[in-house]
Order: sequence, then C-alpha cells, then structure tokens
Amino acid sequence: MRTNLLKIYLIIFALLSMSIGVIAQTTVWNPAANHPSDGLWTTSANWTSGVPVDGSKVVFNVQDAIDCIVDTDVSADIQIVQGDGGTTDGSVIHIKNGGVVTTRTDTWSAIGYNKPATLIVDQGGEITFGQHMWIANQAGASPVEVQLNGGTINIGSMFGMDWNANGNTTTLHLNDGLLNLANIHPTQSIGANSQIIIDQGEMQIAGDHTGVMQSYIDDGKIVGKGGAGLDLRFEAGYTKLNKDVVVNAVPVPILASVFGFLGIGAGLFFRRKRKQA
Repeated sequence: MRTNLLKIYLIIFALLSMSIGVIAQTTVWNPAANHPSDGLWTTSANWTSGVPVDGSKVVFNVQDAIDCIVDTDVSADIQIVQGDGGTTDGSVIHIKNGGVVTTRTDTWSAIGYNKPATLIVDQGGEITFGQHMWIANQAGASPVEVQLNGGTINIGSMFGMDWNANGNTTTLHLNDGLLNLANIHPTQSIGANSQIIIDQGEMQIAGDHTGVMQSYIDDGKIVGKGGAGLDLRFEAGYTKLNKDVVVNAVPVPILASVFGFLGIGAGLFFRRKRKQA
C-alpha cells in the first residue's frame, strides 16, 4: 500500500515538474519571423515560444527587431532580460497609453543586460519591476536609454544604472511622469557614465535618502534639464526630487511702463474729478 502511494506521489511530482518546466520557458522577441509583423507584445507569432506567461524569461536579443509595443495590460510573473547576448544593437520596448507590464518579485530584470537597449514609457503606461531594475548590468551594454514620458516606473527593490561599474553609458530621461523607487544605493545605483535628467517628472524613494540624493546631484549624476535647479525634499515618508519651478521676473522696463500708465491714468482721473467739482 505504501509502495503504491509512493508511486502516486512520484507521478504527481513528475507531472508538476513537467508543468513548471513548460511554463518557465524562454520566449524571444523575433517579429521578423512573423513578417509583416504588427509589433505587438500580445501577438503570439512575434515570439519564439508564444506570448510571455507566468514564469517566462522574456528575452530581447535579435538584431534589427522592430520595437515591441505594449498597449494593453500584459501583466504576468515574468523576468525581462532586454539585450541578453545575441547580436542586437538596440532593442526597444515601448509601453504606450494603457500598457501595463510587471516582472517577478523573486528575481531581477534588466534593460540592456549586456547589449544596448531602450525602454520608453508614455503617459498612461506603467511598468513595475517586482525586484531589482538593472540598467546596463554587464560590460558591452552601452548605450542604454530609458525615456519616461508621462508614465510610471515602479521598482520593488534595488535600482542600478551600470551597477557593476563596467563603464557603460546609461541615461534616464525623466521627461514627465513618476520614477518610484523602493531603495537606492549610496554609491552603486548611478554609475560613473550614467545620468538622470529631470524635466517635468518626479523621482521619489521610500524613506529619507536626501543625503544620498544630494551626493548624486553634487556629482552631476542627477541634473535638471537645460541646467535647471532641482528641488530635493523629504515629504510624507518619501524622498522627492523635481526640477525647480522658476517664476520669471517681470522686466523692469515693463514694470516702469505699467506704473507709468497707471500714474497717468490716476492723474487724468483726479483732474476730471476736480473739473466736475
């Protein structure tokens, strides 16, 4: 009896293992095999092993592949490795309005792991890195670019631009939207040739990291677009960083003209009053 039960358990275990193996497969973005491709993440034929599902490793490493467009919620428990070897000279993931991507909480994901790559997140788009977000993690990834154009990037654990100090060139353009970090390393999160350029967007980190952020600002690794100043503060449990809002002063000649006009107007008003009296 016990022997039979043991056999049953072994069969169930084997079936579960096979199921996990099927789910946890690698699928590669290769839209050229689906010519003419629509470029959509949701089209199965654009991938070597179908649309990513829970457990998938999602790889971008095919030379000259067209941009991968995300315009709907494709959330799944996946690992993204963009620029994962291969021959690619710059894959692009473009998350548009309505597009939502999430990655696994038990492992990292990378934008430009060891090859160039670009991530674009438009207004109404969102990507959540369940664990670490590595931007240009290994040697050979230069250049890697992230463009946040009004959407949201959430990072559940550590954030790193050339984390391993390989000299990669990386740039994060915070044109608009929210860069939402759970943590930041005092020295490794923004490498020597890396830079965050803030325009209309906001960067926030859970907890008080104002000292760390000020060091990155002082080193020129976080800058305001066009040389604008930055507003760094600790507010409601978050370290927040924006470009300074500058109210332009009214030029003196214009003020003089306005006051002169008002003065003349007042003089005429009182003269008329006197005449009427």
